Amino acid sequence: MTPDKSSSSAGSDDGQFDKTRWSMVSGAVQSRAPCAQKAMAEFSGLYWRPLCAFAGRRSRSPEDAQDLVRGFFEHLIGSRGLATVERSTGRFRSFLLASFQSFITAENRRARAETVKILIPRPPKSFFEG
Repeated sequence: MTPDKSSSSAGSDDGQFDKTRWSMVSGAVQSRAPCAQKAMAEFSGLYWRPLCAFAGRRSRSPEDAQDLVRGFFEHLIGSRGLATVERSTGRFRSFLLASFQSFITAENRRARAETVKILIPRPPKSFFEG
């Protein structure tokens, strides 16, 4: 497989997505392949800026946006989410953004749930004995 050509290897400065390099995506999917770690590093480098810009446009601080992208990449690796991507089904960027939006929604829900747990104190033991 020969690598797909792209205008930049690190993503554009304005947060726009570069052309999808499917050979790199398929290499990142194959977690046990010798090229997987390099492909995942390249994948992260290529999509870091556009995803941070996307999160930043949704009223996130730069630090929050970076944390979200880092967590999203960890989620993609851990859940093997990239394994569901097929070149023939559509644009990879659409898949990536939809997955990222879903991840952000789940993180927001989790954060709200933690806040609610903190704000609502547990009733005393005597409350249940009676």
